[in-house]
Amino acid sequence: MKKLVLLVVSALVIITCACNDMPGVGCKGGKTIRSMQKSDIEQLKKQAAKYESDKNKMEEHSSRLSDIYFKLGEKYLEKRLWDLAIASFEKSISYGKNTAFNHYSLAIAMANRGRDLKSDRDIEAAEYQYRRALEINGDFPDAIYGLSILLFYEKKEKEEGLNLMEKLVAGSPTYYRAHFALGRFYYETNQLKKALTVYENLYSELEKKSSDSSTIREYREKCKENIQLLMQELS
Repeated sequence: MKKLVLLVVSALVIITCACNDMPGVGCKGGKTIRSMQKSDIEQLKKQAAKYESDKNKMEEHSSRLSDIYFKLGEKYLEKRLWDLAIASFEKSISYGKNTAFNHYSLAIAMANRGRDLKSDRDIEAAEYQYRRALEINGDFPDAIYGLSILLFYEKKEKEEGLNLMEKLVAGSPTYYRAHFALGRFYYETNQLKKALTVYENLYSELEKKSSDSSTIREYREKCKENIQLLMQELS
């Protein structure tokens, strides 16, 4: 049986680079992404070492260090280096960048490491960080989305994951990934008619869009594919 399209990476991270996510594709200035990332990481590490070596002005440098380690964490996330990303985001928080986005980014790294290593401890830690992000900003769609995916797929707490995704779709009608995920959740809990309704409603909304970007076209195409698959199963 062909599965419905779910426009997410199953364990929680979609990573893009500023210019292109394929190594070796040039950005402005002629450098490849791979060389830019390596150069950026080394530069950030040197900056961190410089500020951390000045022990007499650590309080003064804490804000800079917090920003540097956050940027390092983002670079390591792009390279899927979960251990280094986790260490960087934790340092960023320790230096004062206690933001919802920092906790959310830390959750992504922990969730992916937990999936790769089959570590329940990491999955629990990721859940904590998603919830911490939502304590700081309760209207953070990406954190709600990530927590919902984590609960549904990694913790097998399908009801809570489903409820969260329903609330996200209701409150963020243009968050299209959430619609795809909700339809998939219904499908995997054997609620095929509800899944079909989600995709039919989404397809109708996408048809009204004046924009014909590649993203909208892709969403329409995948939505239509899911509708056809569901109608076949229901018949």
